[in-house]
Amino acid sequence: MADNPLTPAGLLAPTYRNQLAFIDIFFRGMNNTNYNMAVCGTSGAGKTGLIQPLIRSVLDSGGFAVVFDMGDGYKSLCENMGGVYLDGETLRFNPFANITDIDQSAERVRDQLSVMASPNGNLDEVHEGLLLQAVKASWLAKKNQARIDDVVNFLKNASDSEQYAESPTIRSRLDEMIVLLDQYTANGTYGRYFNSDEPSLRDDARMVVLELGGLEDRPSLLVAVMFSLIIYIENRMYRTPRNLKKLNVIDEGWRLLDFKNHKVGEFIEKGYRTARRHTGAYITITQNIVDFDSDKASSAARAAWGNSSYKIILKQSAKEFAKYNQLYPGDAESTGQPCLL
Repeated sequence: MADNPLTPAGLLAPTYRNQLAFIDIFFRGMNNTNYNMAVCGTSGAGKTGLIQPLIRSVLDSGGFAVVFDMGDGYKSLCENMGGVYLDGETLRFNPFANITDIDQSAERVRDQLSVMASPNGNLDEVHEGLLLQAVKASWLAKKNQARIDDVVNFLKNASDSEQYAESPTIRSRLDEMIVLLDQYTANGTYGRYFNSDEPSLRDDARMVVLELGGLEDRPSLLVAVMFSLIIYIENRMYRTPRNLKKLNVIDEGWRLLDFKNHKVGEFIEKGYRTARRHTGAYITITQNIVDFDSDKASSAARAAWGNSSYKIILKQSAKEFAKYNQLYPGDAESTGQPCLL
């Protein structure tokens, strides 16, 4: 009896009967709702060795791949493929850099600044409404040369204006955002990361590896950088031809997706759902299945797990996996198609 080979070609994999099967996450014949993959396995279980051939196959087809890493696991592959390797300390952004239509992009920039200002998601609708006004005004005044300083200056002017003189609640919200965003202005603690005339990420790079381990001891900055990167990747997927394969790998996802902000989880869920329309895929990697699928997992990690048609479970801690199966009976067997144990 022959096992199902899954796809006609792709990454070579054994079946339960040690027959040959292939994994091609972009193969339409699988009838999956998306091309995303979630992978979990302990250290040394082969996660990087599994993903590197998938990256290479995307590049060989003419597509592009971007990897978020913590630990230099993809550095040699990047060098071999002629890719661009960037350390987190050298990353530079400008939220206004690639905007061509402010009406289409204003909410995206607002959301980016909102997460930067409050990684834990404490801004309310009034905060965000005022921030949206500041984003639009800054763009209209300076277009792509606008900076976070311009947003903060708009908020300061609004706080001092007669318009809100009799509205202490509004003025309080304006003052709060001024304080929260000040660290990202040109002279602020993290200003050099977000006010660049020449952002680090270029659309002509076919492979980019972003080593973010150096930012781990600054969690607020790491959240701001990660969300900025996710926004950039999603926009690049949307702006490139649909016939090109596009891949974003998030390694050590349990550390990089540890967002407490519900807005980030919603943004990731939307991106994971819509990437398929643009022949895009996200591969998220963690060490333990509970990093994805448990009450302790972040909303972003749960969104990544829930919106991945491919779920690959490599070696797990026997004690932790037994505990997981007791708490969530049946989940490991019904998590997606295919699920490899």
